[in-house]
Amino acid sequence: MYQGKSAECKDFILGKLKEHVKPNFFYNGQVSTVVKRRYVDSLMNKLFEVYYFNNNPIPEDCDTQVCLWLEQHVSSYDLVVVPDFGNGFISQNMVEILCDKAKVSSN
Repeated sequence: MYQGKSAECKDFILGKLKEHVKPNFFYNGQVSTVVKRRYVDSLMNKLFEVYYFNNNPIPEDCDTQVCLWLEQHVSSYDLVVVPDFGNGFISQNMVEILCDKAKVSSN
């Protein structure tokens, strides 16, 4: 998981995960954490969304941290699913490691 300047969302995220899910947080002090707010009506139909995030590519030092973790761990998983939400987190370096090292991959 990737967060910005502070861990303001960490408790919320941890509270939503199943017990067997063990996240690994990476922090980037140059941006704020991506926040998506959805506004719904009384029947829970989505009316609109507001996204708060910095659209710049991931800084090199953060990319390096994530790539090192991927290099060390990705091959130990039976399946790797990588959702790309278009917020600039997944770099070309990460894609290459995932494609080369994951046991099951799709590009």
